[in-house]
Amino acid sequence: MIQLEIEATDLTENEKDEAVQNIQNRLLSLGAKNVSVVSEKEELLTLSYRGHFASEVLEACFSTKGNLEFYEVCTSKELIMDYFKEKYPATDEENLTTDETLGNKDVLEFLKNINIEKTLFGGVIGYVSKENIANLKATSIFKTPIFISSIKRRVKFLLGKDENGVSGLYPVFLTSENEPHLDGSYMKNASYSQSQYSDDQYMIDLQMNEEGAVIWERLTEKVYQERGYIAIVIDDIVYSAPRVSAGAIKGGRTQISGGFTKAEAAILASVIQTRTIPKVKIVKIMEL
Repeated sequence: MIQLEIEATDLTENEKDEAVQNIQNRLLSLGAKNVSVVSEKEELLTLSYRGHFASEVLEACFSTKGNLEFYEVCTSKELIMDYFKEKYPATDEENLTTDETLGNKDVLEFLKNINIEKTLFGGVIGYVSKENIANLKATSIFKTPIFISSIKRRVKFLLGKDENGVSGLYPVFLTSENEPHLDGSYMKNASYSQSQYSDDQYMIDLQMNEEGAVIWERLTEKVYQERGYIAIVIDDIVYSAPRVSAGAIKGGRTQISGGFTKAEAAILASVIQTRTIPKVKIVKIMEL
């Protein structure tokens, strides 16, 4: 029997009850047995269960909120660069000036941290090195969506998975309500399976509910017609941005392929299946 102590702060009673349920469900989805709440003392929750998991697996499971979102990627580099040039006339991705008197300082700070691609490939407008990510995230342009007046749509920027110290930067469209086109609340089931292309890579399989399936069909049809991409995002990180290559996807089924190991896929499928949890901290794991 294993006992797990978790610290969850600043929660209302309703949020705490929901968090307890989702934490139990995450343990069950990892394969734990006989999961039960031993005690709830203020901000400390103690659970017991049968099963053995590496501490790093538990840490990853509970540090991942599991906020799943789908966005249409803005595939026009010209739209984005025209916006920057309007706000900062000296913008030139090949020879960026540092004269702050020429325009919007926030645009300059944003662009200084990006290596802009000559063409927008795979939905990526540029790349950000690991050492520049904190500076990029501190800019108002990263924090707040921009409004492209020529098409009357809002665009926000999201970073992709770290690949050898570098992350892709994706411009994605928001809906008229400033929301993603689809999110985890429409998911009916999440599981994982082995990739057909590699024995050591896994994918996440998703099944949406009826309403989500209708939204997904419309979104994939639109993106297919425009030869675009859909960004699949977990906790504000783009895990993949596939092109819709065969028309509208019916039935609400899709996969996330992000070069996952079996452990990574199991954790992500678990957190998507069991909905989001607040940020929690594992205080102690002990075997009884």
